[in-house]
Amino acid sequence: GVPESSNVDITSELVNLMTAQRNYQANTKVIATSTQLDDALFQAM
Repeated sequence: GVPESSNVDITSELVNLMTAQRNYQANTKVIATSTQLDDALFQAM
């Protein structure tokens, strides 16, 4: 049989994965900061 050739560009996919990981980390920091601000607001009330 003929070996199947993939149309996936490994380098491009790795860059996409790294970008997604950085975005996820940034979003996690935003959520943590928002939680801290909420806590500070509730304590100030």
